[in-house]
Amino acid sequence: MRDVVEQLPSQIAHFADLLFVTLQSGGKLLFAGNGGSAATAQHLAAEFVGRLRRERAPMAALALNADTITLTALSNDFGVEMAYVRPLQALARKEDALILLTTSGRSPNLVTAGRAARAIHCPVVAMTGARGGPVADDADLWLAAPTDNAPCVQEAHLVIGHVVCELVESRIFTGSHGHADVK
Repeated sequence: MRDVVEQLPSQIAHFADLLFVTLQSGGKLLFAGNGGSAATAQHLAAEFVGRLRRERAPMAALALNADTITLTALSNDFGVEMAYVRPLQALARKEDALILLTTSGRSPNLVTAGRAARAIHCPVVAMTGARGGPVADDADLWLAAPTDNAPCVQEAHLVIGHVVCELVESRIFTGSHGHADVK
């Protein structure tokens, strides 16, 4: 997994910068994914709200897929493609950032979520497998795991998320306000 971080240093630094600016401006981080990527989305949101390495105040983060009642009701009433659109319309603002996690980059509900976020000028980060897909095409920032093997992509996303959380945590809570440095 060290290779993942070493292959994407500028994208990871840009990702950390975007999340730092989002949080410093009073915005929140909105994560979304399906299946294993949903689990990673929840895991990463929890790292920001809880802590990764140090005792500190919580950072504003939420996994949109964590509310199964709303997610399943919206899927039933509006179609699976719209499952994340309604929560984004209700919760997202241009000061926020949407982080989409998908191994294929083709999940229809994540594609429509990215487009809904872009419509309100909310930055979109796509974390995908090597091929990217439509989710990456519509994103402001794309981080591609260097494989399309789903379990490896999910592991890479977790590693990237942990590195980014650590960089943001360090900058916000130790006063290091320069650009993120990924080594």
